[in-house]
Amino acid sequence: MSNVAGAGTVGMAHSATKNRRSAQESFGAAWEPFIDSEVVCTMTALAIIVSGQYANQGQDGIALTTAALATVKELFPYLLTVSVLLFAFSTILSYSYYVHLAAGFICGQSAVVRHGYNLVWLATIVIGSAASLSRVVRFSDAVFFLMTVPNVFGLFFMANAIRKELNGHCDDLTTGVLQMVPLAERSTLLGNPISGESDKSLISDKA
Repeated sequence: MSNVAGAGTVGMAHSATKNRRSAQESFGAAWEPFIDSEVVCTMTALAIIVSGQYANQGQDGIALTTAALATVKELFPYLLTVSVLLFAFSTILSYSYYVHLAAGFICGQSAVVRHGYNLVWLATIVIGSAASLSRVVRFSDAVFFLMTVPNVFGLFFMANAIRKELNGHCDDLTTGVLQMVPLAERSTLLGNPISGESDKSLISDKA
């Protein structure tokens, strides 16, 4: 899995922000799986295909990516190693935060629960490092599936509340309660979706 969209875990991270509108926060959060899966994974796949490493059927994804990058510069596999280490470390920290919130919600915020959780989490890191990759992947897939099931049911039963929040956000944009980002401050990564003339028309309409 390149991202955990649908598992419901990232919502805990975004709920800690200062933004009080969940719909507004969700539009920013939607960029995460797009950049991760659509952009980064596509570039990685193209590198493997263009370099011809796709023919090595016996290797896993990291080995194929390392071999593909090595055809360009000898330094690139080392940069990939650093990236993988940072990704693994950030994953450990982020999911430690998620489980810490869940454990505190279920069992309370006592010191016994906090220290007990930390010991269990450190033990799982050691066990996961010593276990085989296939077992770790199968276990993580099963755990993610168990998290996804209640999240899907939650989205189903909260569909009306989600629709009201989204419609309220769109209404605030239309009526001017939420100010649009000025043209000079917008990202041009995917182009400018609204031209300067549109901005002028919106200003004239409000006036």
